[in-house]
Amino acid sequence: MSDEYYSTVDDVLEDSGIKPADLGMTTDDELETKIEKWLSAAKGYIDSDRHRDFNDLPSVPVCIADIAKRIVLNMVKQAIINRDTPIINADNYRVMIANDKIITNAIATDLDKCSKRVLSETGAGFGIWVVKGETDKQKDERETYEDALEDLRV
Repeated sequence: MSDEYYSTVDDVLEDSGIKPADLGMTTDDELETKIEKWLSAAKGYIDSDRHRDFNDLPSVPVCIADIAKRIVLNMVKQAIINRDTPIINADNYRVMIANDKIITNAIATDLDKCSKRVLSETGAGFGIWVVKGETDKQKDERETYEDALEDLRV
C-alpha cells in the first residue's frame, strides 16, 4: 500500500472485476493508472472528512482501507454507468438518473464509527484547549467579590 492512498489497485481489481475494455481502455496499465487516481481521490475524501491523515499511524487501520476500497468501487460503478448509459432514451418516456453519490450513507456511517474507534484506541486526535484570560471587567468583578468575602471574614 502506498502512502498516497489507503487501499490497493489489486484489491479494487479483484473486487470489481473491471477490465480495461469496460472503460474503453486498451491496456492494464491505463486501467491501473485510473484506479490509482481514484484511490488518491478516495484518500482525499477520507482525510478531508476526518481532518487527518491515517498514514500518520504505524499502519492504516483495516476499516479505513476497506472504506477507501468501497469508495473506489463506487467510482468504478459510476464510470461504467456514465460510459454505458445514454443520457436520453427516445423509446422510453420514463428517464431515471443513476445516483452518482460515491460516499453513501453506509460508507459515511462506517467511516464515522471506524475513525472514532481508531481515535479511542490510539489516543490520537485530541486537540489543544485554548483558555482565554479574564477580561478587565471580569477581573474587577472577581476582585470586588474577593474583597466582599474578605470583609465578611473579618
